Parts: sequence; structure tokens; C-alpha cells
Amino acid sequence: MTVMAPSDPLPQDIRERAGLRSGKANGEVPAEVGRLLSTVKPERVEWIWRGRIPKGKLTIIEGDPGDGKSTLTTDMAARISVGRSWPDGEECESGGVVLCSAEDGLADTIRPRLDAAGGDPERVLALATVPDGDSERLLSIPEDLEIIRRGIERVGAAVVVIDPISAFLSGNVNTHRDADVRRALAPAAKLAEDTGAAIVVVRHLNQAKGANPLYRGQGSIGIGAAARSVLLVARHPEDEDRRVLASVKSNLAKPVHSLIFVLVESANGSARVEWKGETILSAAALLAAPTDPEERSALEEAMEFLRDELENGPVGSTQVGKDARAAGITDITLKRAKRALGVRSRKQSDGPWAWEIPEGDPEPHTSQGDPLDPLPVGKPDSGQQGEEQGDHGDPLARNRDPRVTKPDPHGEGEQGAQGDQGDHDSGGSTDLSAAEDRKVRKLIREGMAPVLARREVLKDWEI
Repeated sequence: MTVMAPSDPLPQDIRERAGLRSGKANGEVPAEVGRLLSTVKPERVEWIWRGRIPKGKLTIIEGDPGDGKSTLTTDMAARISVGRSWPDGEECESGGVVLCSAEDGLADTIRPRLDAAGGDPERVLALATVPDGDSERLLSIPEDLEIIRRGIERVGAAVVVIDPISAFLSGNVNTHRDADVRRALAPAAKLAEDTGAAIVVVRHLNQAKGANPLYRGQGSIGIGAAARSVLLVARHPEDEDRRVLASVKSNLAKPVHSLIFVLVESANGSARVEWKGETILSAAALLAAPTDPEERSALEEAMEFLRDELENGPVGSTQVGKDARAAGITDITLKRAKRALGVRSRKQSDGPWAWEIPEGDPEPHTSQGDPLDPLPVGKPDSGQQGEEQGDHGDPLARNRDPRVTKPDPHGEGEQGAQGDQGDHDSGGSTDLSAAEDRKVRKLIREGMAPVLARREVLKDWEI
């Protein structure tokens, strides 16, 4: 094998396969390639909103339709336009804003929302369309990025909002193809870097329930990969009127606390954001929350049980599981409630694991060692895979039967389990539907023993 010296020209066959043409201007390999890091001056990351929106980078805000993403971005634009501090107390440097909105009307929606949020309309530029012959068309990314650059220069924009990104991507871009998306967004990222403006793109969620939050954004994973920060807007699992802003991805800073907000009607009749403080709910917990009314009710009941159970401090995880079964709460619902509340698993000095509700942690804590830990997030190719992984070694999952077990009057878990096995052997059903499970829990709350409640619901009185 012949090794070429660095100064040797590439052989013609290699040049042709690489698509290189002859001639110094088009085909010659430069004497020096790349850039030595010794020539790069280190810089600190600067922020529009510390921990959430970095300057000169791409940020994504994603969520389901109707959950308040556009109202939220208008609130952000209003704060930036007047330099009003962020809801978590962080300072906000004033600047202009470019709003590229394909879904909301300027006169009846965007301007009233900006006014309600206390923004300065002189510093906010609406830029969604460009002339096209005798009519207009939507901006196209990446083809019209120079027009967005002019908009940034016109108002000294600190932020550009593109809402939603799918409406502004070129017709040649297949949003489900990673290569297409990266080619389209790379010039947008370069524009952000060149101007120092943060580019905030809005997108909807897909329907992949149970998937890792990073895979829940609509379109290719390349969209999320191009962003340095990804934020989620979702409904609070305990209150339909509340929304939560949570961090899904943060490449440039440690994860920040999630924030609660509500949408209220302002004096001019438009919607505005009202912030309600921090929450420990994470993006994973928000996306794991059930949407079925019966399932949601079961989760809320389990969350209430956990709050009461852990109100006075840590409780052994085995004891929590036994008490939950006695209250008619299924194992899977208990784990989801644990995740939703951000309950921590801590190993006690004498060996056993205990559960406790933390104060002020931004992310629910999990521990691989706790046998009763909550279900991890499933992989994108299988919404159920996470449940299988989470049940490994879990004494609550050794019997996948979600029935209510007989409480042990002597406090020994084995007797309750044996009693339940006896019910199984007597011919009872091994599964309860969601409706049956709710009926069982209702009877237990009214004072009926769990095993009798189950038999009453299933009409299973064979002894």
C-alpha cells in the first residue's frame, strides 16, 4: 500500500469519486484543514432566560395544541420588549422581538395578547409573509433566512419566535427525515450565532404515548438534536386549568425547576399568562400522566394516598406498597403516582429503602437499587418497554395480577399475599378492568374489606 505525502495531490480516481473537479479554485485540497482549538477564544454562554433560552442558539417549545404555547411565547416577547424580569426572578435584558406566526391573527389575537402582557409594540415585529407577485406567501426556511436577518436588524431583536416550525419549513423539507431537517435548521442555527439572537421554534407533540420525552416532539429527532434547549408545555396532572413549563433537554446548563402557569382572561378579552411558582413535576412525569378520565382519577387518588402516607416523613417502601394494596391502589398506579409527585427513594442507614417527598427538587428522583422505584421512561420503539424494565426485581410486580390483596391483620405481608392467592385459586378473574378497579376502591373506602370488595364487584363468591 502506497502512503501519499501530505503535499501529494489526490489521485484522479479518488478525486472523481469525491466529486472534486480539477483546478486550484475548485479541486485542490488546502494545505491546512480544520481549525486548531488554540486559535479559538473561549466564551461564556449568555442567556435570554437563564437555564431556558440561550442567546445565539436554537430553543424548542413543544406541547399539545391548545395548551398555551403561543400565549406563553407572547408573554416572553412582552417581557423582553420592556426588560421585565422573568417569572423565576431572573433578570431579563430588554430587546426587540421578531414574531413569525402562521396560526394567529395580528389584529384580533397577537396584538391584544401583547398589550395584555404589558409589551411594547414598537419593539415587536410581525414577520410571517413576504410578497410573491400579486399576493403573499409564508416565509420559507432556509430560503428566506436573509429576510429574517433584516427583521432582526430592524428591531434589534434578542429573540425570533417561529410558530409553528412546520409551517415555515421549505416544501422540499421532509420533517420526518433527519438529513432534511438538519440541512434546513443548520443555516437557522448559523443565523442565530451570527446575530446573537435566540431562535425559538414552536412545535406540537406526536402521539407516541409513553416514549422518552426527547422523542415526543413532532417530526424528526433532528429538530430536537439541533436545539440546545427543549422546553415542554403540558397540563398539570392534578389540575386541568394549570400548565407546566418543564425542561426536556438542556445542553448548556443544569436542569432548571419547572414552573406552573395559568391562562386567564385580561381586560381586553384576550388570554394572558399568570405565573404560579415552581413545581417538582418533570417533563417525564407530565408526559406519563394518563389522559383517560378514569385512569386519571385513579392516579389522583394514588397521589393523595402518597401525600398522606409520607406527610410525616420517610416511610419504608415495603410498608408503602402494603398500605397502598390495602387501600385498593394497584401497583402500577402507585408507581405512576410516585413519579408524578417526584417522590424520592433513599436507602436508610439500617439497609431498607424508604420513600419521601422532596422539597424543591426540579426532577423526580429515581434509584436503580430501590425495588419499588417508579417505571422508567419507555424507549421510543415501545411504549411498554419501560414498564417491563421498571418491574425487574420489584416485589410489587412479581405477581402481575393487579387485584386487591387481603390485608394482613398481623402486619406480615406474606399472609396477605397467600390469602389473595387463595382467591385466585377459587376461580376469580386474574384481572380487573379500570371500571371494576374503581368500584373495588369505592367499596373499600366505604368500609368493606378489600377481598370482599373484589368478590362483590366480580360476583365471585365461590369459597
